[in-house]
Amino acid sequence: YRDLVLTSPALPICANLSVSVVLQNTGQRDGEEVVQLYLRWEQSSVPVPRWQLVAFQRVALPAGQETKLSFQVVAEQRAVWARDWHLEPGTFTLFAGGQQPGQQTRVPSEVLSAQFTVTGTARPLHGC
Repeated sequence: YRDLVLTSPALPICANLSVSVVLQNTGQRDGEEVVQLYLRWEQSSVPVPRWQLVAFQRVALPAGQETKLSFQVVAEQRAVWARDWHLEPGTFTLFAGGQQPGQQTRVPSEVLSAQFTVTGTARPLHGC
């Protein structure tokens, strides 16, 4: 995994986030990988998961080849529940890799991360 790129380091509260990452098969055999994107709220007004799976894609990749993958993280995936779904401003971390962040594995694995900020005032999800 390399070159995790977010469309912008700052998004308006109702905006979607475009993400790309490069996956390279450095082995000598064709392989498959499930690329996973996780989102973490750095501060939320209500309890939220440590991280949340927001996208994944199974990729077949021939030996020695690489591919650039694109994902869309929609605003609804940043919504939190507090009597109704709403969006909050703040800082978020996005993780991209073949596993959950911090997971222990027997073989080396990379999980990339990048932060972005959501600006604006909190609002109900249906207000976007």
